[in-house]
This record gives sequence, structure tokens and C-alpha cells, in this order.
Amino acid sequence: DPSSVGTFVHKIFRFMDMESLREDPERFEDLVDELIMEGVIESYNRGIALDYAEGIRNFALSDIGARLVAAEERDEAEYEKPILFSVDLGGGDFSLVQGIIDLVFIEEDGAVVVDYKTDRVGKDMPREQLETLVREKHSLQVNCYAGALEASGIKVKERYIYLVRYGIFVRIRSGSEVS
Repeated sequence: DPSSVGTFVHKIFRFMDMESLREDPERFEDLVDELIMEGVIESYNRGIALDYAEGIRNFALSDIGARLVAAEERDEAEYEKPILFSVDLGGGDFSLVQGIIDLVFIEEDGAVVVDYKTDRVGKDMPREQLETLVREKHSLQVNCYAGALEASGIKVKERYIYLVRYGIFVRIRSGSEVS
């Protein structure tokens, strides 16, 4: 079931020791085993964790991974942040929508929003085409999350979709940015 795999991978991101993974990327399996011993994940899910090892390692080793570790040290990273925002339905009608931001961390000049995706979108596509597809599919969602944060007084400076299966960050432009 793809949605339960996605939920599980989100859990790995939430509880994985990214700093240790950055220091020694080959420790991934040991870190997964620690999560199993701590009861964070079930041992029968170990194989799923290993299927996504490369994408999780790439995240940890990326610039964003380094910035996340720094934000965690300042206690300025939040996982699975629930938000509520309104969507204009036109004609003066609005709908309240609940969402969960996978990751938001705060830096001196604003927040960074990251949404993880585990789907197989555009498997054999050229990178530029893949990024266009991801932006078309997910920009509205990520920009709604950013808008909800900004409405609560948190300036958002960067937004990303992270394609875990491929280890690729796709930057999402704000509604006001020109492509």
C-alpha cells in the first residue's frame, strides 16, 4: 500500500539521526536497527527502510540536510507540523483545509518547508521534465502550507518537494515568484 509506505518513510525522516548519518553514511542500517530497538519502527519494516536508504542518505548529505541538522541543534526544526488554512472557493465562499507539513525549519532569514514524496512520478523522465511535472502536481499544496505559516507570522524563504525514491529536491516557487 503506497500510502502506508509513504507514512513509514515520513516516520524514518522524523526519527532518523541525520547528524550521525551525515558523519557516516554507511551507518544507515545500524541507525535503522537502533530505531527498531527503540520501538520507533517495527522490524518487519526494515526492508522498506533499506529500499529508501539511498534517498534518505542523499537528503542527510545535502545542503538542506546540513541546514536541518543546524536548525535541530537550535531546536528550530519541526516535523509533521499540523496547519489549518482557508481556500478561496470564489463568490465569497471559503473552505477550511487541514494539512500536515512534513518538515519546517527556521533559519535567521526565514523558514524552509520540505514535503517528502515517495511516489514513482516520472521514473525515466529527463530531470527538467520531472521537475516541471512535480511543480505542476505539488506547488499548490506546498504554497498553501507556506501561506498558512506566513499567516501565523513565519516568513517562508524556501519550499521544496523531496523525491525520496530519486534523492532529488525540487524547488517550488512561491505564488509571487516568476518562473
